[in-house]
Amino acid sequence: MVRKSLCATFFVLASTLPNFAFGADVSSAEHFGVNAGASSVDASGCIFTNIFLFGGVDTAKTPGSTTSTQAVFVNISQFDTCTFVSSFYGGQSNDIVFAFNANLSAVTLTGPIKLCDASSTCSTFQIDIAWNASSDLNRTISSTHNFCGASCKNFSRGENLARTLSGSGSISNGAINFAAPSTGFASMFSFTVVKP
Repeated sequence: MVRKSLCATFFVLASTLPNFAFGADVSSAEHFGVNAGASSVDASGCIFTNIFLFGGVDTAKTPGSTTSTQAVFVNISQFDTCTFVSSFYGGQSNDIVFAFNANLSAVTLTGPIKLCDASSTCSTFQIDIAWNASSDLNRTISSTHNFCGASCKNFSRGENLARTLSGSGSISNGAINFAAPSTGFASMFSFTVVKP
């Protein structure tokens, strides 16, 4: 099931839009993002673990050019209430492979990430996560016409998709293993500007 909402707005000035050069026909941008967090306690009841993960892929297209950038950020904190010892791991990677389909019904993240602890000791962990949709898809569509003279007019259209995810996975370096968050939230926003 898909939930939809539609809004259309008309403005006289084009100041709300990116400053694309006139005659560029079509310019577009797309952002895919996923974030997840989880808290858990081990079997002893002593060690509490908190994991936060955020990832994103940005793609921009103009006539004759397509550029894409991506990154994943991970923060992991642990606290042992029995020994009062805490630990922390954090880092980012541009080498994670994102795989997702158009309606966000399935999302996977795989690849290496270097995580460092509070003493700046670092180790390469492997992220391996697979999520599937656990809610209806929410879709929001917006459109805008802008007029500011014969050489300054355009039409823009934006679409935002969002849904929650559930699944399984791990963040591990072989010696240290963390269960990846079993739930997450994915969104994808696309924005297109057409100049006649």
